[in-house]
Amino acid sequence: MQPTITNNLKIGYNYYGYSFSLLFSRDDNSIVRYQLTESPAKDILYISPQNLAWQNNITFQTNLPFKISNWWTMTYSFAGGLKQYKADYTIVPFEKTYFSYTANFNQSFTLPRNFSLELSGWYNSLWYNSTVKIERIGALNFGIKKELKKNAGALQFSVTDMFRTIQYNVHYGAIVEEPFSIKSNVAVNTESRVLPIMKLTYTRFFGAGTKTQKKQTDNADEEKDRIRKD
Repeated sequence: MQPTITNNLKIGYNYYGYSFSLLFSRDDNSIVRYQLTESPAKDILYISPQNLAWQNNITFQTNLPFKISNWWTMTYSFAGGLKQYKADYTIVPFEKTYFSYTANFNQSFTLPRNFSLELSGWYNSLWYNSTVKIERIGALNFGIKKELKKNAGALQFSVTDMFRTIQYNVHYGAIVEEPFSIKSNVAVNTESRVLPIMKLTYTRFFGAGTKTQKKQTDNADEEKDRIRKD
């Protein structure tokens, strides 16, 4: 294995929390995982990381926060672009160019009686890990939170992957010939495919996190500022 050397050029712009950027990068000896190779005697199959010859990326990224009202805010983010790479450790060297992207969103709602609600999700388009093709995938998550009175903490209930959609569908032999002419479709099920992951948590802050401690800290800071001015 060789170390990866990356050269980046990034152009970005921020405006009141909105961000936009364009990234150009070149990777020499980029490392890719879980690649199939064979022994010199062609009698053993290895699954191991390998070096690509090179990889080029043109990536556009943006983060867009919106405040609809005092009780409803949302954030959307996107990253995507063109990827091009060359693999020369394979039986037949090849080059691949494709477009891929990932998108995320978050919606937050402030409700009466110290309740708050959050809905979030993410989506990854089809992409390639050298000779391996991975199908698109995404998930939706949900959470509700209750702030207790008198600094008694907070209760939160969350559900990860509500619709049990996180399944990785991986295809070997979809791009170029693999060792031993392997063609395989593998479905990798995560924990949430059996049942959405549900969590009930209680959180309470002590010390500087309480209002009393914060007031004492503020008074101490004011005293220090007064002494410095005197």
